[in-house]
Amino acid sequence: MKRMITTAGLTALGAASLAPVFAQEVSQKPWAVGATLRGFYDDNIYTYSKKLQNTIPGFQADSWGFSVAPDAAYNLKTDQTTLGVSYIYTMTYFVDRPRPRDDQSHQASMKLSHAFSERYRMDVSDSFASAQEPSILDPSVGIATPIRTPGTNNRNLGRINFEGDFSEKFGVDLAYNNTVYDYEEDASGVPGGIGSRSAVLDRMEHLISFDGNYMVAAKTKLSLGYQYGVIDYTSQDLFTAGVRGTQRDSDSHFVSVGVRHDLNAQIVLSGKVGVQITEYENKQLFGNDQISPYADVSARWQYSEGSSAQLTVRHLRMATDVRSDQAGRLVADAEVS
Repeated sequence: MKRMITTAGLTALGAASLAPVFAQEVSQKPWAVGATLRGFYDDNIYTYSKKLQNTIPGFQADSWGFSVAPDAAYNLKTDQTTLGVSYIYTMTYFVDRPRPRDDQSHQASMKLSHAFSERYRMDVSDSFASAQEPSILDPSVGIATPIRTPGTNNRNLGRINFEGDFSEKFGVDLAYNNTVYDYEEDASGVPGGIGSRSAVLDRMEHLISFDGNYMVAAKTKLSLGYQYGVIDYTSQDLFTAGVRGTQRDSDSHFVSVGVRHDLNAQIVLSGKVGVQITEYENKQLFGNDQISPYADVSARWQYSEGSSAQLTVRHLRMATDVRSDQAGRLVADAEVS
């Protein structure tokens, strides 16, 4: 099971609005507040596939609407430490959608960076989102059929990253990611109590990463990396008849080689390619271990101080909301790219 996914993300340290004028304001003072009002036309208000839309009689997929998004941010910077926090609330109203006509989301983030010396640095960050849109809940859009999910759905991503340079040539990167997903829809919200969003997608993910780096040139770095990932499903609801969500747990081992090249002070290109080995806790349901290719390629452009744009393309095996493949076999995850 494969699916093409390309993610493009805009991020701003301590800035909820990414307009260049906002970034300039943040650089001049430690805090900033703002608001955005926009009108729009959406031709797929539920993010349903065309195939699914055709199966629903009288289905209306489009609507005009407007959104209001106030935001606030605070940055504190010293010679060795930077702290940024931001919050954005968004209310989106669809004129032609059946009730409820509004979506509401909350996004809060924090990042703390500290340089112990010129050679040793650490970043600690956390990002929380409560929303209905899949692109907000899961920025990687990893679920195989990303659709709008009504209700209060939460995602929290925490990360700790350490970078150390033992010499001018050799260094290491160590990181730990923890992600929690919690969907409101449980067994009581679906016919027969089977296949709720909680049963399919509620989980905690752990990812431990290690990269050994070697500088081959002033702006080019090669790496050899290993990652260990755990997907721990947390819902006791029925994933399918006789199978609970907690029975889909898996572990993954990633081995990769990578390269990073700084084109200039604003543009950085990086990429990793390798192999992923996935081990399923319940082999009777989901079969033997899977070996699949792994790739993570990105381009990052820092267009102003504190603001950047990033394009990322990945190929890996990851969590999915699909419960079976075309042959009717149960699946615990999906290979996506």
